[in-house]
Amino acid sequence: MPNEPYVYETVLDMCSVDFTGHWQPGAIFRAMQEAGDGHCHVLDLTFERLRGLGVAWVLSRARLHMEEYPVLGQHVAVRTWPGKTKHMFFPRYYTFETEGRTLGCASTLFVLMDLDERKIAPVSRLGEAMPEYDIPAP
Repeated sequence: MPNEPYVYETVLDMCSVDFTGHWQPGAIFRAMQEAGDGHCHVLDLTFERLRGLGVAWVLSRARLHMEEYPVLGQHVAVRTWPGKTKHMFFPRYYTFETEGRTLGCASTLFVLMDLDERKIAPVSRLGEAMPEYDIPAP
């Protein structure tokens, strides 16, 4: 599991492209969310488990860079993995690939939020350390 990105696969449909037929940014962010959620299930850091701990992931920042936008009907693999936790920030990285080519990449920063106090929660609330992946940021 560690050192292997989680892969979420999708085929671009009419709801995920703009009027030119290209993958729209909002749909890219939704695919990133689906990929991150799928990986959280593998890591046992699900919405339900975190809710039981009184915490939730909250997106603090996101950066998206695309060299090329895939088009309607194209298959896209979204690869994601967590970066090394830095103080209270949890980075997550993504690459977008189709037909053996990398089309773009993204990075996000999450914080762990205490749901009652509405304040940033320490990593210790997870009960264990986040896994560390030996994969450089894209």
